[in-house]
Amino acid sequence: MTDIEYRQLMESSQQKAQRALFDEYFAYVFAIVAGRLKGCGSREDMDECTADVFSEVFLYLDKNSSQNGELKGVVGTIARNRSIDAFRRLSAKNGTAVPLEEADSESTETGPESLAEQNELRRILLDKIEALGSPDSTIIMQSYFYGHSSAEIGRELSMTPAAVRMRASRALKKLRKMLEKEDIAL
Repeated sequence: MTDIEYRQLMESSQQKAQRALFDEYFAYVFAIVAGRLKGCGSREDMDECTADVFSEVFLYLDKNSSQNGELKGVVGTIARNRSIDAFRRLSAKNGTAVPLEEADSESTETGPESLAEQNELRRILLDKIEALGSPDSTIIMQSYFYGHSSAEIGRELSMTPAAVRMRASRALKKLRKMLEKEDIAL
């Protein structure tokens, strides 16, 4: 979604514009937040941080009417900053003062080349999942990254568990084909 598309929707209905933005970027924002908070935050902390991100995005867009182009950069930056703030707050609350850089890496022995490759693979995977579109991207993220059941996802998306499983199966087949074109195997 571009800023212009958002502004046009906003002129007709603020609620529709915000819902469209939320639907388009939820999986992206949640992936950023969960990636930062996976070691120190609960699911509720992640949900709260995600809601905070969207609140800040909506406020930012209301105040900055001259924003042009894709909104993904704005949304991603706000998500990253809010998730870092939440990480620091939760780490201090839990008494675990882990430097953010260490929390991001899986091993301190991993070299920079390996980390760069892992980050690139993550970026490609998230881009391909996002390219599946809604609700497939949401189903994949919720099921495989966060371990939610078909029933939980179905309640969230107003779908039956059987429909969620079917969409997940089809989405995985599409995702495999997309990744094979990049020479990446699932």
